[in-house]
Amino acid sequence: MRFKTSHTIRLVIQCGAFFALLTGCTWFTSSSDAEPPQGAELYWPTEGWRTAAPEQQGMDSEILASMLARIQTRRYGIDSVTIVRNGHIVADAAVYPYRLGSVHAIHSCTKSIVSALVGIAIAAGDIEGIQQPVTGFFPARSVANLDSRKEQLTLKHLLTMTSGLECRDSYLHHWEGLERMQASEDWVQYVLDLPMGEPPGSKFEYCNGAS
Repeated sequence: MRFKTSHTIRLVIQCGAFFALLTGCTWFTSSSDAEPPQGAELYWPTEGWRTAAPEQQGMDSEILASMLARIQTRRYGIDSVTIVRNGHIVADAAVYPYRLGSVHAIHSCTKSIVSALVGIAIAAGDIEGIQQPVTGFFPARSVANLDSRKEQLTLKHLLTMTSGLECRDSYLHHWEGLERMQASEDWVQYVLDLPMGEPPGSKFEYCNGAS
C-alpha cells in the first residue's frame, strides 16, 4: 500500500501528538503478547532500521491501513507515521501533501533529547550531577547580569524549566526572546547574559534557550 505523506515523526521518539498512538500500540497487535515472535533476531539498528511486514511482527496490516486512511480523511494534523515493532519498521507513511524525508521542527523534543544526553554524560563521569552550577561550565566566558541568583542556577533548573531567567520565549511573550536568541551571533552567550527574573527553582517558565 502507498500513502501520500509528510514530515517524519517517529513513534520511537515519543514526540508530539503521536505519543498517544505510541502508548496505544497494543491496539494494533494481533496478539496481547508483547514479546518478539519466536525465533526473531534481536538487534540494535546501528546501520539503520530493518523492515518487515506487520504480520511478521505480530501486527495487523489491515488495522494499520485503516488508521492511516483515517488520519488522511479526518485531517488530524499528523504529518507522517513510522511504526517500529521489535526493532523493525512495519509502517512508514507520510500524509498528503507532505513527503517522507521532509524535515520538521519538533521543538519540545529537544528537552527530552538533552535530558537523556545529560544522563549519559553523568553516567560516563563527564558531568558530576544535575546540581552543578551552570556558570561553572563556562569559566572562560564573561557573564552579564551576574548576581547571587544566577550563581545558584544549576543544570536541574535548566532541565526542569525553572531557571528563573527572563527568557521571554513562550507563547505568552509571542516568542520574543526566542527570536532574539536566534538572531544573536552566540546563542550560549545570549542565554548566559539574560537577566534573572525569579530565583532559580521558584517558578516554572517555558524557556527554549535553557536547552
